[in-house]
Amino acid sequence: MKKIVILLICLLALTACNNKASYSKVSDEDEVIFSGPGTTYTKGDLYAVLKLTSSTTINNELINYIANKENINPDDYKAEAEEYTQLMVDYGLEETIISYYGSLDAFTKMYQDDLVQFQIVKNYVSDHYDEYVTVDKPVKIQNVYFDNEEAAKKMIEDVNSGKDFATAAAENGYEADCSEFIALDSDDLLLEVKEYINSATQTGISSIIESSTTSADDEGNEIEVKQYNIVNIVDNDVNNYKEDYISVKAETITLDSIKDELFSKLNIEYFDQDLYDLMTTEE
Repeated sequence: MKKIVILLICLLALTACNNKASYSKVSDEDEVIFSGPGTTYTKGDLYAVLKLTSSTTINNELINYIANKENINPDDYKAEAEEYTQLMVDYGLEETIISYYGSLDAFTKMYQDDLVQFQIVKNYVSDHYDEYVTVDKPVKIQNVYFDNEEAAKKMIEDVNSGKDFATAAAENGYEADCSEFIALDSDDLLLEVKEYINSATQTGISSIIESSTTSADDEGNEIEVKQYNIVNIVDNDVNNYKEDYISVKAETITLDSIKDELFSKLNIEYFDQDLYDLMTTEE
């Protein structure tokens, strides 16, 4: 808060108190502060620089203000940020971090701020939960695909015989990750897979969901490539994984995209058009 106070004091010291224009101005703005060969620097020039360069500081303070109003304590995220920094150091990235961020402490502070901002977005999603759930239709699933139909059939047999979904997939040649995840209706999934997810009323493994794409062979001839998909509906009741869904949804929303709404809710207003223009175009 001290930084923004200093900046505002500088601005107020340069500004005429009785100015009522939407663009605030400086008293005696043409008064020269210093001059040199071919150049002069006036009070008006200084004021413009102070005003425009204050936007980042003001923005950060506004975010801190929102966090405070949301009862988010930055100190609650310090340990997690320090743990993440140490993890990066353990990966051998200490010199890279220092070269980009100046110090490990600066990187930790940045990550801590990111966690605070993410919590603000999560709170926003919670406030709009019913609206988002209706649109997203979240379902917790596992999803694999094979180019070979026999491998897909064998995997389904293995799962129905009692094998774990991931184990059965791996044993039948599937090498990618098939961990559980929360699928949203906006996700980039195959249409056939999405239709199955949206229509399934029970949990459990699907039958083979066949899909096809068009490709070209080595000679440029058009060929049809078939894919054999298998979906496991782990849970289709979002109430059982509400907090996980909120986190997943929050990952798709930037703080900048909701900042105006948050500012409006807190009755935050700008009284200088230059600064307003800058802050809104930056978003």
